Amino acid sequence: MQRKSCTRVLFLVIVVIYAFSGLELLEGKDANEPFAKTVTDPKRDDSIRISGDYMHAVIVAYGDCEKRLRDRYGDKSTPVTAHVSDIHNYFVLIEKVDEGRTYRVDFWPEPFQGGPIKGGGVSYLIDANTFEIKDVERSM
Repeated sequence: MQRKSCTRVLFLVIVVIYAFSGLELLEGKDANEPFAKTVTDPKRDDSIRISGDYMHAVIVAYGDCEKRLRDRYGDKSTPVTAHVSDIHNYFVLIEKVDEGRTYRVDFWPEPFQGGPIKGGGVSYLIDANTFEIKDVERSM
């Protein structure tokens, strides 16, 4: 069960990152870039490459964010709270900051019924050496 859950999380993170990170802007970059787009089959243009350290940072933040959303919006008493309580309705941005010593992983809610959601984002700072959460900041 634990392995299935990890595989599901990994798959969802890859899909979310690919779908919302604007990888088309990286086409001219070197394949060694952490989010470089690589085509493994000329008929398929939907594969991406994510370095393990970036993925590790995302997985750490994802687990914590999923728990925080469930704790904060778990009642799902309205359609909006049902939407924002589900991490599958968020996209992820990740970057190295602080001269490469930290990853910033941001989660932002997708639009609800075609309209944007004001606030609701969560930003994590993850130590690049220990992969421990250094700071969490909610966006209002």
